[in-house]
Amino acid sequence: MLEMVTQSVFPCAGFVALRDVDFRGLGDLFGDKQLLALSTWCILVESCNVSGTALTNSGIETAFLNHSVEAETGRRTAAESFKSLRQLLISGTQQGLTDAVPLAISANISAKNLLTLDLEARAAASQISDTGIAAIASECVVLETLNVSGSSRITDASLIALAGWEPLPTPIASRKTVSAVKATRLRVPALRILRVAGCFAITDLGVVALLAGCARLEALDVGYCWRVSDAAFCATTREHAVAIGAANRAIAAFARERPWACADVLRGLGVRFCYLVTDAGVQAALASAPHVDAVDVTGCLRVTSRAAPLVRDS
Repeated sequence: MLEMVTQSVFPCAGFVALRDVDFRGLGDLFGDKQLLALSTWCILVESCNVSGTALTNSGIETAFLNHSVEAETGRRTAAESFKSLRQLLISGTQQGLTDAVPLAISANISAKNLLTLDLEARAAASQISDTGIAAIASECVVLETLNVSGSSRITDASLIALAGWEPLPTPIASRKTVSAVKATRLRVPALRILRVAGCFAITDLGVVALLAGCARLEALDVGYCWRVSDAAFCATTREHAVAIGAANRAIAAFARERPWACADVLRGLGVRFCYLVTDAGVQAALASAPHVDAVDVTGCLRVTSRAAPLVRDS
């Protein structure tokens, strides 16, 4: 099978009926030609793992925006590539991913049914930004698991979009404009697991928006997000309102009314190497979400054993 795949050959009905394909770690043996062949022939695939391969941004874009040409009219029509896809893992590719990838995935026929998406950056730096995440938030409406760790260009705007909020106006010119902004829900997200570790531009505002908007969130990883502090988890305090700034009053006001929409379902929280998080932040998180059974505070130098017995520092 490997020889057929690396030669971009899928010659029999058995390949067409494949539901689960796993080519992770093949490096140079699996690239753009193989993915295009896969998207053309194996249209019933539900789970696709191509992490750690030689895929490029243009190759992924071509496969997901694959078109066919009608013989009679010559008109280009969207092909049924990956029409059954539910799980897609493209982490650790040799080339750093750009917004072209989430934009192409969002435009694919499978976007409305996609449940799991892993775009984590590893060896190569990710260039995925708020533009790509906004497309995912808009089109992948039943998405439950998203991993975009290592994408340093992702900001609070991405978390606001994923939480189903209407984007705040940028820039906000005056206090009068700020007071007119309302925290408007565009939708209720299905997101259950979100990993944004190493997205350095994320601040307390993004975390507040996420926790206030994602009622189904079970696990959140904001490790290495160095600008996240106690204020992200203390939504009812005056210090919190000051910390996230006047320009974000709309979401702050909603958070004060109902800080954590996910309070009854959240089970895991990762804040490793968030140096601004202290005992107060961890205790506030555990008080807001009483069912949390694991908190990763590895590298949080200001968190002590007094925070809670559930804290894991290893």
